[in-house]
Amino acid sequence: MIKEYVVLIGRGRSGTSWMAGIMNTYYHCVYKYEPYLKIPYRGWFDSLNKPDAEKLRAQFEKLCLQCHHGVDMPPFLPKSFRPQNPILLHALYALANRVKRCKGLYEYYGKPRLNHAKHEISVLIKQVNFPSEKLPDFCRILKPKIVGLVRNPFANVASHLVGVKGHLFKGVRPKSPQPDLEKGKAKSLRAKINGLLREEIVQSGNKSFLKYSDGLEKMNLQTFGAVAWRIHVEPMVEFIENYDNGLLIVYEDMCRDPLGVSKRIFDFAGWEMTEFTKDYIKKTTTEKKIHRSTLKSYYSIFKDPRKSMNKWKTQLSDEEKRDIALVIKDSPLKKFWPDLPL
Repeated sequence: MIKEYVVLIGRGRSGTSWMAGIMNTYYHCVYKYEPYLKIPYRGWFDSLNKPDAEKLRAQFEKLCLQCHHGVDMPPFLPKSFRPQNPILLHALYALANRVKRCKGLYEYYGKPRLNHAKHEISVLIKQVNFPSEKLPDFCRILKPKIVGLVRNPFANVASHLVGVKGHLFKGVRPKSPQPDLEKGKAKSLRAKINGLLREEIVQSGNKSFLKYSDGLEKMNLQTFGAVAWRIHVEPMVEFIENYDNGLLIVYEDMCRDPLGVSKRIFDFAGWEMTEFTKDYIKKTTTEKKIHRSTLKSYYSIFKDPRKSMNKWKTQLSDEEKRDIALVIKDSPLKKFWPDLPL
């Protein structure tokens, strides 16, 4: 019933939501939003190193044929396997957000109706910050087509800094009535992130990363962001460039030619691009939605891509640019952006 898996990976704040939205317009794909670490997918990902690939593939297919509230999310676009009313789907999803006991109702109604489809179905998976050391086993089991998205590190770090400075990420909020408690939460969160990043440094086996391991606690935000970019992105790019079914996309190329690069991705996946997809691309690149909250605006995919790709030049201070450059100047990936201020 499932023909293939097409997986989109990249570092957070690299345009993966925009690209996934475009890819999700394909009429015959089931879209799974960031299943890694989410129940019930978490247990499957923890079992990747087990030898029985056929059994693991069958288990994953079974998961994908279900509907899970944290993974099967809006928008509910027209699909060959979806006879359900999209308005009712939205209503049930929203209800499940407010009343946890109603999740089962949404998941029952939202289950893909593959017997309704008259075409083989692809599963589209979008996942940010997927551990590169898991990619070999993941590909051994599912044999997916992988699209990797990489964004200029200055722009990526700048986007993260906007979120941190604006308190737009989960965790510490501004104007807390208990500032000492919130400071403690911030320290605890940073310590946890430091530990995870240090673990990734060790697992990467890249000796050039070891020099960063002991100094993570003392790094300012921009230096830490640049180090995290290298540790996450460089192994991902190396894997994709050596993987038979891999396609690497540079975010800035996507911004310059959204339709052309999207056509390249669809051709790689073996999907037909229709007028619906072309209209979606036009809509996301020419229409600007007015959002009531800063948070929604921050995560919105409705932007002028040519402006978005250059925002970092004014978002970052000269000091922040210098700190990022000190980390990135040794990166083999700087070849993708020859005009960076290194």
